[in-house]
Amino acid sequence: MCFRIHYKTTVSLLVCLAIIVIIYEYQNDAIDCLSNDPQKYSTNLLNTICWTQESFEVIDSLNLFINNTNRLTNTKLRSNSYVNNFHWIGFLFSMQALCFYIPHWLWSSMENNKLNTLLSTLMDNKIPEEKKLLQLNSCVRYLLKHMSNHDIYAIKYMSTKMICLLNLIIQIVISNVFLSGHFTGLGFYLLFNLQNSDHKSILSDVFPRTAICRQNRLEINDLNNEILCLLPINLIIEKLFLFQWFWFCILLIIIKILSTIKYCTHL
Repeated sequence: MCFRIHYKTTVSLLVCLAIIVIIYEYQNDAIDCLSNDPQKYSTNLLNTICWTQESFEVIDSLNLFINNTNRLTNTKLRSNSYVNNFHWIGFLFSMQALCFYIPHWLWSSMENNKLNTLLSTLMDNKIPEEKKLLQLNSCVRYLLKHMSNHDIYAIKYMSTKMICLLNLIIQIVISNVFLSGHFTGLGFYLLFNLQNSDHKSILSDVFPRTAICRQNRLEINDLNNEILCLLPINLIIEKLFLFQWFWFCILLIIIKILSTIKYCTHL
């Protein structure tokens, strides 16, 4: 059951997360930018330009206004830049789904369908019970006779289980690096409603709702052009990563560690 949850349920969930992100990116307004001069630059043009930017400047305050020179100004200083990784999130979830399926593929190639061969007749409901009983006795005799000849088989199975645990830890590390070190504490930010010095949720810092897109080369004489952008896609991405955080915790604490202790105890 633990193995099926790892390569079936988890893979299915990660593929669903990837599909949700990709559909939202291309079917909805993932980003909505405000032009300083709507007559000069259309909204679609600014959205496309800012969507392709490598980073945004996260603002500390929403006290923004357009001054007499049609420049977007802010009453507070800017905070650190926010890396634009929207384009990679769908690929991240897809890659993680593939990594969770790899242990099952390894086990299938090493196991060589041995167990299904032994139990093929036992799983067929059309076979009479008498023949099933004979086949069951045959399997028992085979296992007793070759009791010490399947150590390699058992080692391969245990190795695959350890690969599942190692893969889960690696995917947690990858998600943590992807979110600049915030993934490991993501669920705690929500559960304990942690806030920053400005009494805003830390989740708003990890997934900002508004940001500044700076374009210095829209025109030769139009330098330092700042564009305010709303990032509604971060509302979706925040929920998806929170779901992933809780699911990974379930896999790590309840399934992986407890199942590993169980099998080590049997050994």
